Amino acid sequence: MITPAHTLSVSIIAVTVLGIAPTQTNYILASLIFASFLDLDHIYYFIKDHQYFKTYGYKGQLQHARSPLHEPLGFVIWGIIALLIAVYDTTMAKLFYLCTSLHMIEDFIVGISYPFSPYNMTEYRMFNISKQQMIYLNSAVIFLSLLFWQNYFHK
Repeated sequence: MITPAHTLSVSIIAVTVLGIAPTQTNYILASLIFASFLDLDHIYYFIKDHQYFKTYGYKGQLQHARSPLHEPLGFVIWGIIALLIAVYDTTMAKLFYLCTSLHMIEDFIVGISYPFSPYNMTEYRMFNISKQQMIYLNSAVIFLSLLFWQNYFHK
């Protein structure tokens, strides 16, 4: 999924599940950041493997720009970070872990994953989704998430 789809869908799920009120703007802003920052790992690979992306393009190739932090190993690392955050704010820690976990789950469901990265780079996918279908899926997720956000703020 594209970052805006992750950001909007993951954050609305997280704030709803954790019962965060629309007036708690610090948690809402944090949810938006936590839901999207995981995609920053793509930047490193875009730079490192620029020749690959120059040859094949970016569309449909983002699975080649994912670090192990985007895979099951990430659940452990993000969990450790969440434990450290919990020392200061348990709600923020729950929000952090829920957002990063949901982001990875969304990627695993609709994308191509390397669940045993960095030890085994075998590709896995739950569904064979075409580029056109992915465009429709991202559009639908963004549209529905915006509707849920609108409802959230107008409770």
